[in-house]
Amino acid sequence: MTTLNKKAVSAKVTNVNVNETEWVIKGTCTSLPAEITYRKIKKYSTAKVVHSGNADHQFAVDTIEWNVVKPKKDKAGKVSFVCRIPLESLYLHKVTPHINNWEIYVILSDGREETEAEARLLAPAADKLYMEKLYYGDRAFLKAYKTPKGYLNITRREAWNEDTLKDMPVKVVDIERSGDTYRITGMGNRKILSDVPAPSSSGILLKKRGRVLNKSLKVNWLNDYFWQADWVSSEPSFSGGLWDAHFYIKTDKRRLYRIDIDTKEFLRGAYHRAVVDGGIRRIRPYRTSNGGFSFKVFTDLVNVFAWKSVYQNNKVHMSGSFQWGKYEVDAFHLCLFDKQTSEVVRTPMDTAKGNLQKKEYTFTCSLPEKSLFFGGNKEASRYEVYLSAEVDARLMEYRFKIRPKVLEAEPRKEWRRGDHVYKGFFYTTVNNRLAYMLKEAGIVRDIAEFSINDNSFYIEGTASFNAKEASAPDEQTLAIIARSRETEQEVLFVPYEKKDDAFKAELPLDKLKTIHNDRDTIDLYIRVELGGYTRERKLGRESFTYYKDHILASHSLKTEKNVLEYYAVYTPRGNIKIETALLSKKHAAWLKEKNETYTRSTESYTWIIGERPDTAQDTGYHFFKYCRLHHPEIDAYYVIEEGAEDYEKVIPLGNVLTAGSDEHVIKTLEADAFFGSHDIEYLLPFKGALMVSYQKAAKVFLQHGVLGRKKVEYDKKYYHYPFDIFCVSSEMEKQMVVEKMGYSPGEVKVTGLSRFDELLESPAPKRKILLMPTWREWLHNEETFLESTYYKKYRSLIHNEELHKMLDDYDVDLDFYPHYRMQPYVEHFTVDNSSHIRVVKLGEVSVQELLKEGSLMITDYSSVSFDFSYMGKPVIFYHFDAKSFFKTGSLRPRAETFLGDTVKSEHNLINSIRGHIEQSFQEKKSVSEKKSSIFTHIDQNNAERIYQEALDALNNSN
Repeated sequence: MTTLNKKAVSAKVTNVNVNETEWVIKGTCTSLPAEITYRKIKKYSTAKVVHSGNADHQFAVDTIEWNVVKPKKDKAGKVSFVCRIPLESLYLHKVTPHINNWEIYVILSDGREETEAEARLLAPAADKLYMEKLYYGDRAFLKAYKTPKGYLNITRREAWNEDTLKDMPVKVVDIERSGDTYRITGMGNRKILSDVPAPSSSGILLKKRGRVLNKSLKVNWLNDYFWQADWVSSEPSFSGGLWDAHFYIKTDKRRLYRIDIDTKEFLRGAYHRAVVDGGIRRIRPYRTSNGGFSFKVFTDLVNVFAWKSVYQNNKVHMSGSFQWGKYEVDAFHLCLFDKQTSEVVRTPMDTAKGNLQKKEYTFTCSLPEKSLFFGGNKEASRYEVYLSAEVDARLMEYRFKIRPKVLEAEPRKEWRRGDHVYKGFFYTTVNNRLAYMLKEAGIVRDIAEFSINDNSFYIEGTASFNAKEASAPDEQTLAIIARSRETEQEVLFVPYEKKDDAFKAELPLDKLKTIHNDRDTIDLYIRVELGGYTRERKLGRESFTYYKDHILASHSLKTEKNVLEYYAVYTPRGNIKIETALLSKKHAAWLKEKNETYTRSTESYTWIIGERPDTAQDTGYHFFKYCRLHHPEIDAYYVIEEGAEDYEKVIPLGNVLTAGSDEHVIKTLEADAFFGSHDIEYLLPFKGALMVSYQKAAKVFLQHGVLGRKKVEYDKKYYHYPFDIFCVSSEMEKQMVVEKMGYSPGEVKVTGLSRFDELLESPAPKRKILLMPTWREWLHNEETFLESTYYKKYRSLIHNEELHKMLDDYDVDLDFYPHYRMQPYVEHFTVDNSSHIRVVKLGEVSVQELLKEGSLMITDYSSVSFDFSYMGKPVIFYHFDAKSFFKTGSLRPRAETFLGDTVKSEHNLINSIRGHIEQSFQEKKSVSEKKSSIFTHIDQNNAERIYQEALDALNNSN
């Protein structure tokens, strides 16, 4: 809320109280205008209350008492006040049904407009706002609080939704520690428990973040407002991690209410080390970024100066040095802890004091190699490496901290156990912790020759396990697997020649055609087997040049009516796949004929526009719609599959090409320009490399987002026939495309995205949150999807009880729309216990409709967030797997493109959502100020700019 344009004074609150009928606020005013007439202040000065979310809702305070002391020669004047705000007035002027926050202003006046001065009340110290200021009455909480900028706000928060307690404000006000025991003193309001129907218990629950572990603490109420609880930090249940504090009330089910904390001052002496599960743990109470009260429990560390391992005589021999200056020890042991099985390998260490100044201990130890396997074969194990110190029969465990360069010369050991082949090595984790990896050997493979002849594909190459010391290649058998993506059927081919790791194989097409559909993709795998040990890897080349629109080899199988085409192409990672397409002989003949006669038109143009073949929601559709409505003189066509959900939406615009139809074939073979939101090949009936029209026509990349967050495969080097026009949204994006993607400045046009035009026509958004994450390239099938962190995180979020409660409290809905490539698994996202959450399937609602209706977006890395920013609406970014997502880097610094709150945990996400709701879904000023680096234009002329650039390019090329 912005104050009126009046002279400012300073007004500070000295005391706040609330009772059954009114707020009573006392304070003083300073910095009064020098020309003000003090004796008239009592008569003309007033106060007002303004709703924080809507300044149109305000009212004058009728009851305010002024005490005025006139200035004297040696003493400044003083004005104090007692302001009484009726609770009924707040209720009558509320804006939202559940939570209403209010700002208070005093307006000093002596009756003259030129001396009138206004001040928003400044809050006193935080500890003076509590005691009995958390009032509960009429099934609602009344509370005074200090804003981040230091002002006093008062709030009325409905506590109940019918018989469900929605809100239970609880706050920690002090912590004391004696030994391993923390005594926590907090504030709440015990009176509310009398309204809870038949509570069986209540207290404090410490809940481990991201786990099902929790610990309840008994609460002792000192009076109606203050309570105490004791926590013994050395209890075995408190393992390493983050523990959040909640107040719980149990009736038919247990409901949790987050405990807050306002100041860090009394936390400074609460840091502690405790013995937990026989090991040393650091205990640190802290205040989260959102004001929550939590504990961090983590392992104590020991620095490693030197480390060397040698594999000899069936043992692992280790030596080196570490820092130790804590206490005298009876014995040291080295421990390897398997996190998956919780099994531990322990071996004694021979130690001696080294450099006394560095508090150094040198050590040697060894353990049998077979102990790494715990008596059985396993797929993979990651061991945490610990130091165990024994004192008076007690074991204290410490994690080794080590720098990566200390392990630079570490060897990698290979084993063969029965038919299994393993590799093992010590390594440094991302947090510089010492660990050991034991895993089964993978496959090394390479293709030397790939050709087609006599209705067969021929492959020459090498393949074996990457552990040649443990298993000679001539002991291993090879096979090539061809597997259809559509049918998931496969066929096996045994090399007709093999020597050591070299092989030659034939893949007859008559066998391949038994497993695939008419239009399909076949992946090739090499399978290596040693006895019963079998592994697979996609077949490809180590050294390759990747083009999206290039064919390595092709062949046609002709029947009486059709032609079955096979195309061998590279994937971006150098693997070889075979694409199939069933063509009619008529279409094949047209392809040959039109290729021989193709010339680009110089007068009337034919434009082919589209997206993916089954959608009409993105930049392709919006540009096509613009062309049909504003430039019917252009012969523009839209390509879409007949069974697509959006098919009927496009039909009224006319000029719709049903994918695979005769008209689709003819128009694309005669086209003068192609416009795609993705690769142009989505619009084509044949491989682009086979079409002269594709090679010679203008190609315009409409884009489907703003680039910069993730590396994409639209670089000029990836095409034999690259885009002639590359549309971007800002000068900074253009510079990036030129410098990092290889296009010339003349090929990159700052037009904006065509779909942005209609965003600014949207009506007022609804009280709705849009959850719209992007996809993950490593989730290829349902099995990997269901095991993924991606699935578990979003499933956990939409089932989060705190989120459900918040949506109920504020009467807000949430639409969850998984990405196009995640839609095949949408059935696994179901929410039956919240009427406010809807899972949206592809085609049910257009993306633009979802964007326009939403008031807040939650995404991870999706560029659709820019659509929201274009409309001036806030975005939250949920980065729980940023390391994996950005493993190949990003095109621009992350801070430039993520305009909004970035969170990494579900807990912080929930708090961020709450904050945006309470701020009435307002975009932050810091975000608004950054948008010029993302959008050069924020208007409704993006499609017009694209049209003009394309037309100019065609006219200039003739």
